[in-house]
Amino acid sequence: MQGIPFEGILVQETLSGHEIIIGGKQDLQFGPVVLFGLGGIFVQILKDTSLRVAPIGEREAEEMIKEIKSYPVLAGARGRKAANIKDIAQMISAVSNLMYKENVSEMDLNPCFAGDECVAADLRIITKG
Repeated sequence: MQGIPFEGILVQETLSGHEIIIGGKQDLQFGPVVLFGLGGIFVQILKDTSLRVAPIGEREAEEMIKEIKSYPVLAGARGRKAANIKDIAQMISAVSNLMYKENVSEMDLNPCFAGDECVAADLRIITKG
């Protein structure tokens, strides 16, 4: 393929686990809020999310996780591998703290893959203007 400029390639590990979404935004009435739910296409189809006013700690983040209707999926329903709930809660709490302390107007981690650990595969952050 001579004559075609080569600038490089991107190599990324293949992630697996339960797809989840963790997000946040600055609400005009409540200030910083954080959202959790199943991610990928499921957030739009199921509309099964949990919402809190930031900042929140890991205990409240675990409550968010457990209150969605889809929680049994994350807990390992029907023999599927369970997600690391504590690791998800840490990620939710970290996003909450960023929304509360930093100059962030919106944050969207979708999808995150939750298995043995919670890893963000795609991240979008919009800072305040």
